[in-house]
Amino acid sequence: MERKRIWLDCDPGLDDAAALFMALGAADRLALEGVSTVAGNVGIDPVTRNARGLLALAGREDIPLHAGCPRPLMTAPVDAAAVHGADGIGGVPLPAPTVAPQALHAVDAIDAFCRRGLTGTKGTLVLTGPMTNAALAIVRAPDMLAGLDRIVFMGGVAFGAGNITPAAEFNFASDPHAAKIVLGSGLPCVMMGLDVTRQAEITPARITALADIGSPVGTSLAAMMTAYQGRVGKPVLHDPCTIAWLLQPSLFTGTDCRVDVDCESSLNLGRCVADPYGVTGKPANATVMTGLDAKGFFDLLTDCVGRV
Repeated sequence: MERKRIWLDCDPGLDDAAALFMALGAADRLALEGVSTVAGNVGIDPVTRNARGLLALAGREDIPLHAGCPRPLMTAPVDAAAVHGADGIGGVPLPAPTVAPQALHAVDAIDAFCRRGLTGTKGTLVLTGPMTNAALAIVRAPDMLAGLDRIVFMGGVAFGAGNITPAAEFNFASDPHAAKIVLGSGLPCVMMGLDVTRQAEITPARITALADIGSPVGTSLAAMMTAYQGRVGKPVLHDPCTIAWLLQPSLFTGTDCRVDVDCESSLNLGRCVADPYGVTGKPANATVMTGLDAKGFFDLLTDCVGRV
């Protein structure tokens, strides 16, 4: 079976760490061609430092890493340090990286990844943070999109309440204009919003399963989850749902519908507006995931982490 080409744009963040490790552990099925960072959970310098440390921990510093945008397109920066810790990973130490980030900016690196699909196998863009880097790449050179088969992203909430405001999920609220650009790209999008990721609940038994792997990656990820568990009422793993869908889509159920983003209202800024009944008459632009086999998801995560 030919491996699926993917690019991970992220803002580590412990759930980004889980997504990264999941992709690395599935190297027989996923070809992770690069990682890029964007300011989100914390600023661009700490998320890039975290990405370097995570790759070093996994022994995969051969994977190119590119730093990206330090702020949203048009709104004031926000962060989630209150949830992820000031360093973004709950104070869990990571090994000192030995490889510096690539000089090429993340936007250029994403463009190059997409263009490789113009003459070869198309790639999949996986976004687990604010979508600033991807949006800039799309606006600058939309012809590159022909090298992608789809965009899979974590963000938004179609049928429930937000987690940073009553109306909005963190990634959409962090850069609503970027989310709007991505959803308007014309590419098929798979949306892992809070509707589904809230079902990926972290429990003590699931943390123990990761710790029992006994590897540095499993031990560190379990420690990150433990720190996260102490900061929120119901801890869940958002970002690795993107990778899990690529590996085992049968774990998920969803619905195709039109999705837009409110970029104008102060009260609803970043709100995901879904149209499951087609009342707007606009064609669907996303598959909104709403159901998850949580046990199967965590079994898959644990298996992948055990292979890193």
